[in-house]
Amino acid sequence: MMLLVRLPFLFLIVPLSVLRSMMSKVVHSTEQGTLFACIAFLETLGGVAAVSTFNGIYSATVAWYPGFTFLLSAVLLLIPAISLCIVKCTSWSEGSYILSVQEESSEDASDS
Repeated sequence: MMLLVRLPFLFLIVPLSVLRSMMSKVVHSTEQGTLFACIAFLETLGGVAAVSTFNGIYSATVAWYPGFTFLLSAVLLLIPAISLCIVKCTSWSEGSYILSVQEESSEDASDS
């Protein structure tokens, strides 16, 4: 039963690699290292903040309801699930996606 509850959230992680490849096409090739360093920093900061926050919440609520932290995290996971459903259900035309940075010409690439 628990596997059926966790299975939909497993598929929310899959698009991260696709999003990273799309982000690498949006920035200039010389700025890709900065982009991925910022992403790694924010992921690490978010992980540390989440662990600290949930440990504090668990310590405060363990006396009256030990599973409160897990319910809170499940509710927080509903936010990206609902946002992905809203984005998927909106009718965006595929032609509306435009890259903000044009690809380098072969002359520009040979200079660096």
